[in-house]
Amino acid sequence: MKKTGKIIYGVIGGVMLLILAIVAFIGVATLSSHNYSSNQNDYFLKSEYEIEGKVIDNNEIGGNYHILKLRPTKFALFKNNINPGDDHVGVYTKDTSMVVIIIAFPEEFTSPLEQISINAKNRKVIFNDSSANTLRTAGLYKRNLPHGDDYIPF
Repeated sequence: MKKTGKIIYGVIGGVMLLILAIVAFIGVATLSSHNYSSNQNDYFLKSEYEIEGKVIDNNEIGGNYHILKLRPTKFALFKNNINPGDDHVGVYTKDTSMVVIIIAFPEEFTSPLEQISINAKNRKVIFNDSSANTLRTAGLYKRNLPHGDDYIPF
């Protein structure tokens, strides 16, 4: 009888540990998702702009993320309360003659990229007037952006 009791308590304890692990995993996943959304919302509260331009350089940096260098044909910065340590999507030169930005390409996009249109208000990026994707910060890759006194983060 004692052996059966130990087995039952062992099974119950194992099931409880499994349930605890599942609850912990769900909690971490929910918190991580909430933090991502919160970081995105914080960024878009601090920065609002519209940029259109010709792509002069395009480098893949990981997955579908690319660093693009643009010659802007339109550069309208309505709000920029970004500090250098904050999450941001790009930098521009003081004279606004060049923009360097991190963009996630749509998976189905295979054409050579010639021009781009970015609207932070509606969080959209338009590629060659044909494909669209959501604008989002990419903190993991921001270290790949140029930095220094000549570059202003946005």
